[in-house]
Amino acid sequence: MRTFTETQLDALFEIFNIGVGRAAASMSAMTGESVSLIVPTMDFCDARQIAGTLLKDSAEHICCVSQRYEGGLETEALLVFPEASSLELVREILKGTVPGESIHEMEQEAMSEIGNIVLNSCVSTFANILHVQFNASLPVFMRGLCTQVLDIPGYGDDDTVIALDISFTIEAKSIRGNMAFIFQLNSLDNFMQNIDDYFARMLAVPGGQ
Repeated sequence: MRTFTETQLDALFEIFNIGVGRAAASMSAMTGESVSLIVPTMDFCDARQIAGTLLKDSAEHICCVSQRYEGGLETEALLVFPEASSLELVREILKGTVPGESIHEMEQEAMSEIGNIVLNSCVSTFANILHVQFNASLPVFMRGLCTQVLDIPGYGDDDTVIALDISFTIEAKSIRGNMAFIFQLNSLDNFMQNIDDYFARMLAVPGGQ
């Protein structure tokens, strides 16, 4: 698995937090509620270890929204919640707009929309800062045993996962989940080269502006 410089790690962590901050602003505007999002930790693993890295219990059932990005930024992005937390998040987001008995029926649609907002906010932030273009697939919602849902086809031991804890706070209630971005080897090399180019541009401009 690839290693990263301290500067690259700092850049990744900062940009992810900017991205989820923008996602929180979008969700606040959508719901009329105070929504905050932070990324407290970031980790790395190969694609075969994703379930064990994101979740301690391999028998846990999860809900996952995935989107594929191609172009100047190529990655498979995942937003993952334990099944109970997913339903709790949807309940908080839809509170007052949907009858309580209908929340479960709305879970897939609501989680797909939440995933689309959060994942696109992060990827768009990277694209804007790194000056690259990308195309996004439609969000795909999955539910089931974590080891099955997170067995993403087409990836192996040479592919790297950037795994992040995330914390939603909605009207003082905190709900924890995870994000993951899977990069194939060449895609990760291109991505980190863009990070390095960004810092080179910043250093070349007086004051870093």
